[in-house]
Amino acid sequence: MQQTLRKVTKAWVEQKGAQHEATYVHMAVDTHDILVKVMLRQVLLLIASKLAGLLKE
Repeated sequence: MQQTLRKVTKAWVEQKGAQHEATYVHMAVDTHDILVKVMLRQVLLLIASKLAGLLKE
């Protein structure tokens, strides 16, 4: 009985660990996507303001 309980507990902990790793990877990917979008937006705003400046002259 004790042996079985240990095996089950160990398997459960390993499964939870794998789930947490997947969650962290997912969060990292989401964060990266957000950063890329923000950077693209900044670049587009910069280009737009440069074009607006050129059109005013």
